[in-house]
Amino acid sequence: MRAATLLFVAVFALASPARAQAPADFSGTWKLDLSRSDSAAQAVSSGPVTVEIVQSATQIQIVTTTTRGSSTVTYALSSSEEPALANATGPPTARWQNESLLTNALRDVRGQSVTVQQSRRLSADGNEMVVESIVNVQHGYTATGAQTYGASRDVFVRAAR
Repeated sequence: MRAATLLFVAVFALASPARAQAPADFSGTWKLDLSRSDSAAQAVSSGPVTVEIVQSATQIQIVTTTTRGSSTVTYALSSSEEPALANATGPPTARWQNESLLTNALRDVRGQSVTVQQSRRLSADGNEMVVESIVNVQHGYTATGAQTYGASRDVFVRAAR
């Protein structure tokens, strides 16, 4: 009888649908690894970069601090499978795609409106965060052959807790 019960429990566990994984936890303080990041190689370096992330079930707040100052962006978490595109009237948004956090926001960079789309993912041990960014200038026109976007890959290391 006991063997039959154990067999039933094992078969039921294997046959049950896979449970959804909890989203990755990006909360904490992160330091840019200058030696492995595209942002550090820009002509005008912003120096050391620290990112503070506060994550809840409904939003992600990211505070980025550089030698030029700090900025705070709060992203509303969407449950939609469709990517939310940043626009002039909408708030910054975020959504999960598998284990990656995708964010979209309209920002002002040196007087220019730009959309910033980022993908964040954690290393297996949770101590590194890779951020892939696409920044697209929203100036309303495109000159033939002009590049209106930039892409980068940055690596952040979690600060001691």
